[in-house]
Amino acid sequence: MIEKDWDNERNIRFMSALFWKGMVNCMHRKISVGLCMTLIIIGIAVAISVTIPLTLYGVNHQVGIFAGGQTNFKKLNEIDKNVKKYFLDKVDEDKLSAALANGYVSALGDDYAQYLDNKQYENKISMTKGESKGLGIDIVKPPDNHYLYVAAVAGKSPAEAVGIVRGDLITKINGKATETLTLEEAVNIIKESGDKPVALAILSTGTTKELSVTPADFTTDAVDYRMIGTIGYIKIDTFGDETVPQFEEALKGVMDKNATALIFDLRNNSGGTVDSCAKILDMLLPSGDIVKTKDKSGNIKVDNKSDAKEISLPMDVLINGGTASASELFAMNIKDYNKGKLVGTKSYGKGIVQTTFQLSDNTAVKFTTGMFIDKNGNAYHKKGFEPDIKVELSAEQQKYFAMLNDKDDPQLMAAVNDLNQ
Repeated sequence: MIEKDWDNERNIRFMSALFWKGMVNCMHRKISVGLCMTLIIIGIAVAISVTIPLTLYGVNHQVGIFAGGQTNFKKLNEIDKNVKKYFLDKVDEDKLSAALANGYVSALGDDYAQYLDNKQYENKISMTKGESKGLGIDIVKPPDNHYLYVAAVAGKSPAEAVGIVRGDLITKINGKATETLTLEEAVNIIKESGDKPVALAILSTGTTKELSVTPADFTTDAVDYRMIGTIGYIKIDTFGDETVPQFEEALKGVMDKNATALIFDLRNNSGGTVDSCAKILDMLLPSGDIVKTKDKSGNIKVDNKSDAKEISLPMDVLINGGTASASELFAMNIKDYNKGKLVGTKSYGKGIVQTTFQLSDNTAVKFTTGMFIDKNGNAYHKKGFEPDIKVELSAEQQKYFAMLNDKDDPQLMAAVNDLNQ
């Protein structure tokens, strides 16, 4: 299975350095040359058979694994021969196989390339589907209150099931007063409970109640929405499989309430899958290209298009330094199609594509394969997008961003005022 991610940077360079890493691993753990060679050849086969172009900034440079002839394999054979003959300990070939794969990936020179073991790959798939396990609460430590503040509660989560709501205060966790706990200490207490119930003392509307909350699997809420006057406000936390139906529900919800304009809040949304982002943009934009990427040879590919059906209401998009990757793709399209303005501060500037390749043993590798471009063929990687309406948050507002009410959020209020004109 080949799955596209849309993060991370730098060119993929199949450098001979990976052989040195492999040799070091062989020295320490013993492995047959056959296994080393097999692992390397698998990697080559994936790269060649899929022919995914790997690039950044149009750099047209590729070093094949066989560059330089058979010297590297001769050296591996020499090391393997000596290890087999003299190495004292027994080799764990599973660990060595993983170490060699990690060495290969780390030698690519791609900061965001990664070898994913079985567990990591399973977690990645779960995250894409919006699957999570826990209590389903986001907590912060307020500056003027020693208790923990519940900033958000996931729908259909264990926390929601027992009646916890945004704005509640947690005074105790498993009998420990939160007044003296740091946020990190509080989170660790919850994590250390594992699958066991967590005892929470909740102060809600002046009344303290003792609750027992058991961690469980649930689907995270990627989208939140409400009306601010006559304006439909839709906040998107991430782009994943569940984001599309949740966004569709949110859009219908505000349109059914006769929204006169729309605000899309993408602040601190670090991205996700482009397919989900493209499907959401398709609901908003007229007919045209949505996702265009450029490979290392400069070839431009249109990955996603929108149909003629669109939303004609005025729109603003809230962005900040945490708005990255697929979120910037969203913002870029709103600008490219002259659908609305960007409000807030400059976005992160992460406009590159990753592809995840599932391997035969249900592990995976991912690395950079291209970059996004706008309608004029320009890339935004390491550049980001400047807002049309620049509004800074104070240091205090940034620190306790999750606790801001609408009227205390100057960026949100700037968008509201713009759309009410």
